[in-house]
Parts: sequence; structure tokens; C-alpha cells
Amino acid sequence: MWKKVGHCLGLNKKKRVTAFLGAGSSIEIGGPLATDLTSKVRNKKQIFQGKNVDFINNIAKTLNNSYKNNQGNFEDIFHVLEMLTSLNRSWRAETAKKYKTPISAFVKKNNVDYFNDDLILLAKKDLIEEIADEIYRYDYNYDPKNQHKWYNDFWNKGNSRFNWDIYTLNYDTCIEKSLPVYKDGFERIDEGFCRFNPRDIVETNDSRIVHLHGSILYGYPKFRSSNKYALEDSFEDLYKYQSYNEAKATWFGRSTNTAQSSDEAIAGPIITGLRKSDKLLHYPYSLYNHLFNFSLLTSSRLLIVGYSFGDLHYNSWLNSMLRLHGKNRRIVLITMADEKEWHCDPAVMSWLNHDTFSFVSRSFNDFNPFKSLSFNSPLVSEDGCARLYLCGFKEAAENHGMDIINFLSS
Repeated sequence: MWKKVGHCLGLNKKKRVTAFLGAGSSIEIGGPLATDLTSKVRNKKQIFQGKNVDFINNIAKTLNNSYKNNQGNFEDIFHVLEMLTSLNRSWRAETAKKYKTPISAFVKKNNVDYFNDDLILLAKKDLIEEIADEIYRYDYNYDPKNQHKWYNDFWNKGNSRFNWDIYTLNYDTCIEKSLPVYKDGFERIDEGFCRFNPRDIVETNDSRIVHLHGSILYGYPKFRSSNKYALEDSFEDLYKYQSYNEAKATWFGRSTNTAQSSDEAIAGPIITGLRKSDKLLHYPYSLYNHLFNFSLLTSSRLLIVGYSFGDLHYNSWLNSMLRLHGKNRRIVLITMADEKEWHCDPAVMSWLNHDTFSFVSRSFNDFNPFKSLSFNSPLVSEDGCARLYLCGFKEAAENHGMDIINFLSS
């Protein structure tokens, strides 16, 4: 049945391989670590009423005091900012039920310094801008012909053998700069920017590039006159611009959307925070996430790069590969691990969290996939259907690139 459905969607014209990219996939082309982004966000002071206010950093300090032995990151901070807005508006008597989060009836302010609406709004804007500016920095410096040729070549060598369905959690456009031909569903309109056409990406026979959580080129429409798509589009539907500065100029000064729980859930061009699944209801995100799930269902070939398995939403889909494809599966996971830290007991290795172990165990069809007493990269499942590269993306692409591509093609 699924083959028939796949044929209707144009999936059977050429072999397709699903790729899923986490933040770690961009580190070796200049991308920041989550700790780097968190530091930048914390160092950004809010210029409020003519004064420098350490609002974001104070929130981070309060979070870290609560977490004790762990540190919060920029996504935790953004979630707090959304929750502060939700509570603040919920406590107003005149607020309609639709915008009142139920928990607000049971909690009270314990520090009024955190509940200034204007300061919270400024902090959210500053946080998003700091992240986006840092993404743009390495995106602008991406050098596919020289310094980052290894990255460019890997995707193109794969593309010569099959079509990619690339699903990325990153906001950069380095993949787009690497592949000469691809579809993302956006079509240029006479306003000078691009509008999303679902059929364009569903029915394509080309490779796909899908930003599951946004892109620095996404923005809201700014029409020269009236919006002729006003009755077709949702208020939160996103468009695509030619440059980061054009896109960013549309980001702020809009009302934000609300989750089913009546909490604020800002679904913008860059999705962050801890309520991501509430922010995937509009184009292109709604279709993008459907396509990702469908790709995992219809293709037995999966490449995962630089993903730490921190998103429960996507983990539930990725963990289905063994069930869906059995011995036909071809799974490659590329990550970075310290050889000196290797141990046959998974609990000893700091890089291996519970959700990563769960995925590797399922992919390998083995309750104990790390039984080796010595460090090996790649680590190969006993049935030969799954591989784990522990050397990082650059070394894997340069030294094992064709082996990976041949394996995914088999």
C-alpha cells in the first residue's frame, strides 16, 4: 500500500534517502554550540527606558539555581519568557478565557521584576536576534569550494546516486548553497519574495530540503498593496526572502499565536523554546513535518548527523525504523565521541544520553550495542543494517563518505 501512496507523491522515480540534521552537523563548518548561543544570549543586555538591564541573564541565573547541577540553555530561557507573558496576561481580570492559561489560577507572582510586559517583549526580540545573527555569521562565511568543500562534496556525491530528502533542525542555508537543484516548496511571486506551494515539494522528483524549525530566510509577507492571498493564507504562514536582512525586517511587531493550553507559543521564522510541537500548525511547518514522518515510513534509508536526540517529538518517529523496515533498513548515525572516554558500559560515557542509547539499540536491533571493549568507528550492527560513526561529520565525510553513500544506496 505504501508503495502505491509513494508513487502518487512522486517518491518512486528515483531512490530516495532521508537525512536528518541536528545542530552538531554544522559545527565543523563554523556553526555554534548550544553553549555558545546561550552565552551570547546571556551577555546581551536589554536597553530599556534608557538603561542597560541584565534581564535575560538574571532569568538564566534563576533557572540555573533551580537546576542545581545542570545549566539551562537559550531554549529554556525563551520558554520562560513565553510563560511569563502567558501568566502576566492571564492574571488580568479582563483577559478572555481563550488567553488564560489554567495554571495561572493556582500561582502568584513572587518577583515583580520578571513581569514587565515591555521588558519581556524586548528580551524575546533580543534573544531571537542574537541567535539569528550568529547563524547568519557562519552561513555568510560558508565556503563550499574551498574550506568547506568536504561538506559540499558529500551532499553532491550522494545526490549523484539518489535523491536526498534532507530534514534539518538548523536555521542556516548551507545545504541550499551546496545542492544545485532541490525543492523546498517555495515559489517566487511578483512581490519579490517566495510563497509556499505544498504541491511543489510533495510532487517533486528532485531532492528536498526541509527546515523543520525555520530558517533565517523565512519571514512574513510585506505586500506593496493589499494581500491578495488574505483568504487563502493563515496569519502565521511564512514566506521566503532572498536575503537575511529582508527576512528579518518582517519578524517583529506582530501579535503572536496561542497554544491549545492558552499559553503563548511563538511560531515564527525561527522556532525555539520547549513548545515546538505547538508551533508546527502553519505552512510550511505543518506539511514539512508530515513529509518527514512519511519519508521515514516509505524509505528504509536514513542518515542522521549531529543530533543529540533532545526532541521527543522526532525521537518517537525515528525510533520506528526497525519496526517499519526490519532487515531492509539502512541506518547511519554520525556523531562525535571522545575515544579516551570509551567504555563498554554506556552509563560511563558522558556523550551517550538515554535517548541516544535507545535509538542506537533499536537501530542495531541489539540490547547491548556497545559491547566492544575497544573504540571502533564505525560501529556496525551484527546484522550489518546500521552503522555508528563516532568521529564527527568532517572525518566521516572525508574518510568514509563513499562507503556511507554506497551503504545507503544498497
